[in-house]
This record gives sequence, C-alpha cells and structure tokens, in this order.
Amino acid sequence: MKKKTILWLGLALCLVVVGGILFGVGMSMLQWDFTKLSTIQYETNSHTVTEAYRDIRIETDTAQVVFVPSESQVTTVTCYEAENAKHQVSVKDGTLVIEVMDSYPYIGINIGGPKITVSIPKGNYGALSVSSTTGAVEIPGPYEFERVDISVTTGMVTVSGITCTGDLTVDVTTGKAELTDISCETFRSTGATGSIHLKNVIATEQFYVERDTGSISFEDCDAASLSFRTDTGDISGSLLTAKVFTAHTDTGWVDVPNTATGGRCEASTDTGSIRIFLS
Repeated sequence: MKKKTILWLGLALCLVVVGGILFGVGMSMLQWDFTKLSTIQYETNSHTVTEAYRDIRIETDTAQVVFVPSESQVTTVTCYEAENAKHQVSVKDGTLVIEVMDSYPYIGINIGGPKITVSIPKGNYGALSVSSTTGAVEIPGPYEFERVDISVTTGMVTVSGITCTGDLTVDVTTGKAELTDISCETFRSTGATGSIHLKNVIATEQFYVERDTGSISFEDCDAASLSFRTDTGDISGSLLTAKVFTAHTDTGWVDVPNTATGGRCEASTDTGSIRIFLS
C-alpha cells in the first residue's frame, strides 16, 4: 500500500474518532436526550370541549392520534404540535372536529413528533372518522360507535375493545394494523404494504381483508362470510365456526378444514401459503 494512501486512511480514522468524541461529549451535555437535537419547536395546547356532540372527525398530517377514556364526563383534546402546524378543535353540527390548520414546510431536524390525545367519556357515539398521513392511530376501548372509518397512509393502526353497530373500515397504504376484541356488523380493511393481525374480531355479516404485499393473520375470529386476499404474503388463522372454504395459492401450500356447512370463506394469495383451522 502506498504511503500516501496510508496517510489518508489514518487521517480519515482520526476524523472519525474525533467526531465520535465530540458527539459523545455533546450528547452527555444533553443527558443523551435526542429530542433536544430537534430544530422544530413543539408546544402543548389543551382544549376542553363544552358543546354536545355525537360524531367525531379527526384530520391530521403527521400527528399520532391516541384515544384515552376520560375519568370524568368532560372531553379534552391535548395537542403536542409544531408551531407551524397547529390543530383546531371545534364542534360543528354535532360533530367534534379536530383538524390541522394550514401548515408550512419546515426544513430542519425533527426528532419525535406531534401527538393528539383525545380523552372522551365512555359511552355510545355516532360515526368516528380518523384520517392521518404519516401518524399512528391508537384506539382502546371500551367505546361503542355506529360506524368507524380509519384511513392512514403510513402509520400503525391499533384498535381494541370497541363495539361498532355498523361498518368498521381500516384502510392503510404502508402501515400495519392490529385489532383486538372487536365486534361489528361488517369489517373491511385494504392496504398496499403492511401486515394485519386480528384477534377476537367478530362481524355479524362480512369480513373483507385485502393486501397487496403483507401477511394476513387472525385468531378466534368469525363472520357470516369471509374473504382474505393478498398478492404476496401468507394467510393464516383460526375461525370459531365451520365454513365452506375456497382457497388458492400460486406458490405455497394450502391447509384448510374439509367442512361443508356454514358460510363462505375465500382465501387467495399469489405468493404465500394458506393455513386456516377451527378453534
């Protein structure tokens, strides 16, 4: 190896070591709190809702949306948000509306992210609609809605312990979805990339789950009729009652019960295996 090459490699190594030392010293001064590196300024704004409402509509860009049961009969909305992307909270025609106001592009370091915490009393509500671009959505029960519509471009969707007297729809583009202890009339979920896992999700009418790329798994679920479709991914899970199964895969194996009674269950994948059994 030439002396000049050795010198350059030695210099590069020294710069890496010095950079590591400076980074360590700097982070030590910040007590290793990486959020302090963010150049985007966040603030917390709380809103108390005094007007009556039945429906809920949330529209946001990047904020994580989290529901928590209120310890009182008062609804509060707490927004941890960027200065240039604040949210407006209001009641319009009986609908609690939480929406991001005009946001302006901001170039900088963003560590962490905005969050909307919706604290509502336990009880029965009308329609729930949540639309987010890159934020996650988390809805724990117990709540009862007439219908639920969740649409997320990139982000995790977690729903548990709710009852929906009508349709429950979860549409994602590249995010994952996990639903647990759900009862509804019809369950529908579509997505481009991302897996979905269902546990104890019961629909009185129909299940329809479709993914372009991603696995579909379910545990102790059921409906009058079910349809599972994915282009690339496995389909696996357990149902509570017998079905008439139709299963197809281009690449993989199929293992479904040989039952001839019950509703219809269709499972189809291009690349992947199918395994369904009765609990």
